[in-house]
Amino acid sequence: MQESFVADEVDQSLVHALQLAPRASWEYLGPLLDVDPVTLARRWKRLRERGAARVTAVLPAAAAHDFVMAFVELDCAPARTVDIGRLLAEEPRVQTIYACTGQYHLYVTVYTTGLDDLGYYLTERIARIDGVRAMRTHVVTDLLLPGATWELRALSPAQRTRLLTDHAPANAAGRQGVLAAEDQRIFDELVRDGRVSYRELGQRLEVSASTARRRLNVLLAARAVVPRCDIAQRAFGWSASVVLWASGGRDGAAPVGRIRREVPEVRLLGAVSGTRNLAFVLWLRQLADLEAVERRLTDLLPDLVVDERTVLLETMKLAGHMLDRAGRPWGVVPTNVWSSLPDDR
Repeated sequence: MQESFVADEVDQSLVHALQLAPRASWEYLGPLLDVDPVTLARRWKRLRERGAARVTAVLPAAAAHDFVMAFVELDCAPARTVDIGRLLAEEPRVQTIYACTGQYHLYVTVYTTGLDDLGYYLTERIARIDGVRAMRTHVVTDLLLPGATWELRALSPAQRTRLLTDHAPANAAGRQGVLAAEDQRIFDELVRDGRVSYRELGQRLEVSASTARRRLNVLLAARAVVPRCDIAQRAFGWSASVVLWASGGRDGAAPVGRIRREVPEVRLLGAVSGTRNLAFVLWLRQLADLEAVERRLTDLLPDLVVDERTVLLETMKLAGHMLDRAGRPWGVVPTNVWSSLPDDR
């Protein structure tokens, strides 16, 4: 992705549509967006080649009872910060990594099978990495606003409603949290390319296209995996990221729906363990917008107190995709909560 690349209106509308229906066909999206399907396919190819957008997959927030998600802040020796980030990026239990400001130099999202697994991973794996001096861990108790539900606002209300109606997930008998080995393989391929065709998926899995279609559709219907469209922030006008560590804000029912509607800068909101019980991940048009965003949040949550602000300087890994300093994906290590841990004991 070139630094000068800026998504235009058609790109914005296309990506917004794929955020709502990541696997929708070009033939369906063409009439909806009033753009020739061939043109849409060509534009999507350009966005992917420039590293500006990609369809990937994540584990569903609703399956969080089957694993533990934690935000981990790492205090690193300055000369070792980049090396530590690159080392952790290669691990399947680490989903996302940011370099950041403040006492802690890396902000990492970790998935493990349980609290004992998390404790072992932190103390016997991460704490033993050369250059890690200290860490602070926030266990996510509830993912109130997952990043997969964040949207651009490029479509008209009518277009958005039609997309959501036409691509509503089928009712499933139950949700699947723990992925069997064969389902993990499908998830891995979706992380690499969430729009992979059934034929190509079958080739990668060494099964027929019809078998690949059936197995993938079962996972999608059960919401065991969630396709999502990710973007390079700067290409779409979001130049800064900040984590707000806050306390309060949970008296009564938290108005998460209103937050999503009225504060578009909130990409993710998690309830976390500790005295600071909320973590907001913000995307900002510019860093100077932070104060105004905080005011809007406190209008919605009058007892909210922001205790700390962490500016995210660089995204090193996002939802399994390793990124260079310009935000271009250069490698993929899909999240695997159930992978074996190295036994260093």
